[in-house]
Amino acid sequence: MKKTTFLFLILTIFCFSVNAQGKWGLKAGADFATIKVSGFGSSSETGFFLGAYTTFNLSDSFVLQPELLYVNIDGSDFLSIPVLAKIPFGDKFYGLAGPSLNYFFDDMDEDFKINLDAGLQYDLSQSVDLSARYSFGLGDIDVNGFFVGIGFKF
Repeated sequence: MKKTTFLFLILTIFCFSVNAQGKWGLKAGADFATIKVSGFGSSSETGFFLGAYTTFNLSDSFVLQPELLYVNIDGSDFLSIPVLAKIPFGDKFYGLAGPSLNYFFDDMDEDFKINLDAGLQYDLSQSVDLSARYSFGLGDIDVNGFFVGIGFKF
């Protein structure tokens, strides 16, 4: 019950911010990552992610891009909430960096796990972009790996 209420709250807040800002998009892609739990081994797996994002233009050279992603890696499902700084390197290239909070659906302690993400984004057009980033886990459940995806802006 706690998890359902929490997820409903997160989705509601994200939807209101998307409507208030007006610039949003959908994204999907593949992840090439490992999930390592303290005291247990890890293995590399391929999975997928899908979700939504919005952008907040804080200045001409700094954009904040929060995302809400459903991620599946080798049967482990979790919600990832990256909050990324998006810094332009020309007309179509952007650097991405920031923390992401991960909420594992099958984790009994119901805590967020923190990752640090860094990557690049390239705009193919005004409505389509490609992104690649590395996520580095910092906790008792670590998700480390590459996330490569395509985004569609509306």
